[in-house]
Amino acid sequence: MSIEWNDSLITGIRELDRYNKDFYLRLNSLIDAANRGKGQTELPNMMDFLEMYVNKYLPLQEEYMKNYGYIKHMQHCSVHNLFRQSFKVLNIEFKRGSTSSLLVLKINKLLINWLISHINTEDVEFTTFIRSVMSVKNNLDKKEQVL
Repeated sequence: MSIEWNDSLITGIRELDRYNKDFYLRLNSLIDAANRGKGQTELPNMMDFLEMYVNKYLPLQEEYMKNYGYIKHMQHCSVHNLFRQSFKVLNIEFKRGSTSSLLVLKINKLLINWLISHINTEDVEFTTFIRSVMSVKNNLDKKEQVL
């Protein structure tokens, strides 16, 4: 099973797009490793990535929401906080030394649910908003250049 990157997720903001693409790549690596019975060996890489994701990417995305005046900013941040809490619980289990198949399944479930319920829906909505704001800004910039 492979989860494909979708161009509807492209924001036009390189930092955000890089993290989103990396999320897909890493999730696919974990799924592939789990399907081959090697999920435990891929788990440390995924946990390192997710720690960076919750500590750097989510705050970065939230900063863009705030700066662009995204109307659902607070609601979106609440969902991010739920993900952070879910990850925190699994990360505690991982740091206690667990690399069990059950932990791999829990993380896969968390990430696939996050992908379906958040990235492919709420992030797409945010991405659409960002694109429209950037498009308006670019059009205004072009008009100012003409004047």
